[in-house]
Amino acid sequence: MSGIKFALASGRQYPNLCRLFYEVKDRVIFMPENGSFISLKGETLCESRIERREAMELIGDILSDAGSEALVSSKYTYYINPRTESFFQRMFGVIKATLTKVDSFEEIREPILKVSAYYGAGVGGRESEELRKKWSRRLHAAASGGTWLDFTEGDKGKAAEFLMRYLGVRPEETAVFGNDGNDIPMFGATPNSWCAEGAEECVRRCASFVTGSAVSEIRKLVSEQ
Repeated sequence: MSGIKFALASGRQYPNLCRLFYEVKDRVIFMPENGSFISLKGETLCESRIERREAMELIGDILSDAGSEALVSSKYTYYINPRTESFFQRMFGVIKATLTKVDSFEEIREPILKVSAYYGAGVGGRESEELRKKWSRRLHAAASGGTWLDFTEGDKGKAAEFLMRYLGVRPEETAVFGNDGNDIPMFGATPNSWCAEGAEECVRRCASFVTGSAVSEIRKLVSEQ
């Protein structure tokens, strides 16, 4: 296993990933917020920010739909102004995210890395599709988890390409695994991409291979080194 590097590319926030992978947090590379930044041993290697005025315009569009919630990501916290108690409990009690409640998103002074729209009834309705269509011309848009529509300046593909350059490895020496819409850009960064067999068809079409167990595939790849 000498020389093999592991990176965690996720739509989750950095503090949440650090808690989940606490025992190995100094041995893996973190690519949170759909690859909006990359962290290695607490050092930020790169970062993609949404311009503040653009972020506030996007938040306004999300909140123009009474059935949606807005979530704003900085490096170390989610900013939240929940319309419903159920959304707050989902973020705090289920996802166990690091949260900062604000009375207005205009209060945010940190760099904004991601703006997300949450649809409790699921992404795919008229409102979410209109939002995606409008903003995908300006930012990268990705559906995640069936209920989230994420908007970022960067994406997992750009983050993977940066990391390969940083580590000095070629695409053919890299393998990626994913199962959601926010993983699709990453699949194009290397010829070695796997998705879960339960992934949506649009995700399956973009992956090189389909697997029933990412862990088994990783063990196989590592054992061949």
